[in-house]
Amino acid sequence: MIVEQITIKNWRGYREPHTFQFKDGINLLAGRNEAGKSTLFEALTRVLFDRHNSKTEEIRAIQPIDSSLSPEAHVQLRANGRRYRAVKRFLQDPKSALYSDRRGTWELDHEGDEADAHLRERSCEAKQPHGQPHGLNTAALPRRCGTCSPMAPSLREPGAMG
Repeated sequence: MIVEQITIKNWRGYREPHTFQFKDGINLLAGRNEAGKSTLFEALTRVLFDRHNSKTEEIRAIQPIDSSLSPEAHVQLRANGRRYRAVKRFLQDPKSALYSDRRGTWELDHEGDEADAHLRERSCEAKQPHGQPHGLNTAALPRRCGTCSPMAPSLREPGAMG
């Protein structure tokens, strides 16, 4: 999986939209403490693995302090030779949408729970032809589920047993 771009809005200290662009190859993230490096990985992890309608404490923690703003992130990526755009908004008016690039036009493929499920599948299945993960190894992302199972503990409905 190759991440091309991430845009976050109303995400912790980023109230206005902020876009991070990545180039092919290795991208180095450097910055002072509290510059937003971890926030970038958190946004990527939340978009790929969390349900859009989750209201867990972890999700509420990404909302800007003293606001009722909805955290939102857009991730543009390539996986298995295709390009995708994922959109997630949490808390107020939650949204999940997954688009595919078809000849230069973004077409909506899935919304809501279906978009969440397809994002997890794309994240876990992205492989190079020889079975090696592409540039971003999703297992290395800071998440609590520990596996790419679609029903990993952090992705289950509250109170669900597994």
